Amino acid sequence: MSMLESRAGTDDATTEWVRDPLGSDLDDRVVVRLPVVRRPRWVDQSSWPLPRSDRRLPPGWPIAAAVAGWPLWWALGVTILVFPLAAIPLAWSLHRRGRVKTPPGFLIWVLFLALVTLSVFALDVELVGTAMSSGIGRYFAFGFRLLNYLALTVMLLYLGNTTEAELPRRRVISWFCVLAVSCIVLGSLSVVMPDFTFKAPASYLLPGALQDEGGGMVQLAQVQPVLGETSPRPAAPFPFTNAWGNNLSLLLVWLVVGWGVLGSRSRRTVLLLVLTVALVPIIYSLNRGMWIGLGLAVAVAVVRLALWGRIKALLVVLAVLTVAGSVLAASPLENLISARAETGHSNEVRGSLLGTAIGAAASSPVVGFGSTRKTLGSDESIAIGPSEACPKCGARNIGSTGQLTLLLVSQGFLGVVLYLGFLFWALFSFLRDRSPLGLAGTTVVGMEIFYCLVYSALTMPLAITFLSIGLLWRNARLRRGDDVVGDGVPPEVVEVGRR
Repeated sequence: MSMLESRAGTDDATTEWVRDPLGSDLDDRVVVRLPVVRRPRWVDQSSWPLPRSDRRLPPGWPIAAAVAGWPLWWALGVTILVFPLAAIPLAWSLHRRGRVKTPPGFLIWVLFLALVTLSVFALDVELVGTAMSSGIGRYFAFGFRLLNYLALTVMLLYLGNTTEAELPRRRVISWFCVLAVSCIVLGSLSVVMPDFTFKAPASYLLPGALQDEGGGMVQLAQVQPVLGETSPRPAAPFPFTNAWGNNLSLLLVWLVVGWGVLGSRSRRTVLLLVLTVALVPIIYSLNRGMWIGLGLAVAVAVVRLALWGRIKALLVVLAVLTVAGSVLAASPLENLISARAETGHSNEVRGSLLGTAIGAAASSPVVGFGSTRKTLGSDESIAIGPSEACPKCGARNIGSTGQLTLLLVSQGFLGVVLYLGFLFWALFSFLRDRSPLGLAGTTVVGMEIFYCLVYSALTMPLAITFLSIGLLWRNARLRRGDDVVGDGVPPEVVEVGRR
C-alpha cells in the first residue's frame, strides 16, 4: 500500500452535503443531497503520478469519443463505424462487471432486436410493386443497421450500470453540450459558406461500403430549391439537413440543462447568446419537423412547470420565448418561416411513401421485408423513373421518410409495436420524475417518438435517446438512494411529501 492510499484511509477528511440540482425535484418534493469529501492539503502527493500500470482511461470514454468527438469522425468520413467500434470496449467492461442490470421494459427491446435479426430471411422476398435490389449491398445495409441497434443497446446498458462515482451524469450531459455547440457553429458556417466541401480522408483508405454517404465528399450544407430558388440548408456534422435538425433539437434540451441549470450566471448568459445565434441556422434549415418538435417540447415544458408551480422557471421560459419572437419579427427570418409554411412540396411524396410502407407491412406484418425497397416508378405512374434530365424522379426509397416507414417496410407492424413500445414504456416509467434531468430526459424521449413520423433514428438520434433513457434510469436509482457517490457513500434523499 502506498503512502497516499494509507493516508486516504486515516486522514481527517471532512464531508459536506450539497443539494443535487439534477436529481432534486423542481418543486422540492424530493431533495437529493450528495457528499463532497474535502481532504486536508497536507496529504502526501509523493506517489504521484501513478505508475503507468495504474493509469486508465476514464469510464465512459468510448461514449465521449462517439458523441463529443462526432464532428471529427464526420470530417474524416467514418461516422458509419463510430458506434459499433465504441461498443466493443463498453461490452467488454459490462462482461467484466458480471451481473448486468436492465432498464424498464428492456424485454420489449430484446424482442425487437430478435425480430430485426429474423427479418434477414425476408431480404430476398419479393414485394409487389417494388424493385428487387441485387448484390451483396442489401446485406451490408441490413448488417450495419442491426450492428448499430446492438451497439446502442450496449451503450444504454453500460451507462445504466455505472454509478455516479464512476461516471457522473454531469459528464454525460457535457458531452451532449459539446456536440450541440458544434452543430450550431457548423450550422452557422453552412449559411455563410454553403458551397464549402472537401474530400473525406476515409475515401482514400476505406472501401465504399465503410464510408459515409456522399461519395466521399463532406459538405457543410445541402443546397436545395425548397422555396423555388436554391438556398443553403445546414447539414454538418451530418450528411443531411433533416439529420441536423433532428439531432440539434434533441441536443438543445440538454444544452439548456447543462448550461442553464448546472451553469454559473456567466454560463447562462452565454447560453442565451448561443441560442440566439442558433436561431439563424434553425430557420435557414427550413426544417418544419424540427420547428414543430421544438414547439411541442417548449409547450410540454411550460405546461409541466405550471402544474408543478414553478412560476419563476416558467417566467424565465416565457421571457426567452418573447425575446426570440421579437428577434424573429424584426429580422428577415420571419419571411423564410412564412414562405416555408406555405410550401409543402414534400407532403405528397411523404404521404405516398407512407401509404406504400403501410401496404408493405400489410403484406408481411410480422417480419417485414428486412430492409428498404424502391418503388418501380413515381406516385403517379410506374413508367416514370430516373432519367438524365430528372435523376430523382421515380425509384423512391420506401422507408427513407422516417423511422416509422423504415420499420413498417423492414420489420412490419410487429416491429413498429415493439420499437415504439419500448420508447413509450421508458417514457411513462420516468414521467413522474420532477427533477430537471427528469424533465429533460422525458422531453427528449417524447420528441424522438414524434420524430419517428418524419426522421430516421439511426444513428445519433437514437444514441441521444438511449443515453437520455440511461440518464433517467441512473437518476431514478439515485433518487431512491440506490447508488454510490463520492468515496462510496450513498446519497441522502429527503422525500418531503412523505413526512
